[in-house]
Amino acid sequence: MPNVLVKNWFGDKFSNLHPLLQKLHTEGGRLTGDVEISYGKGLAGVIGVRLAKKMSLPSEGTHQLVVSISHDIDGLHWDRCFNNQALVKSLFKPVGHVEDGYWIETTGPLSMKLTVDINDGGWFWRVSAQATPPTNLNNRQFYIFRQQFFNIFHRFTVRQSRQYRT
Repeated sequence: MPNVLVKNWFGDKFSNLHPLLQKLHTEGGRLTGDVEISYGKGLAGVIGVRLAKKMSLPSEGTHQLVVSISHDIDGLHWDRCFNNQALVKSLFKPVGHVEDGYWIETTGPLSMKLTVDINDGGWFWRVSAQATPPTNLNNRQFYIFRQQFFNIFHRFTVRQSRQYRT
């Protein structure tokens, strides 16, 4: 049975998404492909590597990634598996609607407030300035990590949307 969580959040704009993204976000499915991971230089790199280990993320380099997307009453679930080993689970909860709303993503100790842009049928996450840092980081450290985390997890999905398989 199709889930309307995402469709309801987007409202009339849901039809602006590519048909494969519409199907993925009503029926669920998987995205697969390679992703390049890098953690930056200097302090940003040190913080990124430390948090990545806590969240079971792989080291820098090219890795096979499978993202399984499903929905239930709690929200939108993304289960990411790197190299058939580490599983990283995220839960996205919608707030409001596309015009003035956002999604709250929770992955391990990290929560982020995300908005969405639709460009040429693609779904593009955009990090809001408001997010909740893990308790062991100061705001500057968290800001650096949040940007790296976002790049690793969300840019992959946009690039891989054409490789969608059920």
